[in-house]
Amino acid sequence: MALEQFLKILKHNNLQNIIIEADSKLIINSIKRIYCGSAPKKVSRHSRLLQVYQRIHLHLQNMRNLSFTHV
Repeated sequence: MALEQFLKILKHNNLQNIIIEADSKLIINSIKRIYCGSAPKKVSRHSRLLQVYQRIHLHLQNMRNLSFTHV
């Protein structure tokens, strides 16, 4: 949900060329799955999480030059 809010801020401020760094491989891998448009099976079983994934995916489709890095 925090990622969704962050993407809204980026969009509202028309920011591009963004590098998102996180110290959690789980988060980075989840983001990359979202970016490719596929939600993990565990998320698919929980409608609220699936809705968040779908909204994030829509935000990511409209972002340019966005990359994700594990630090």
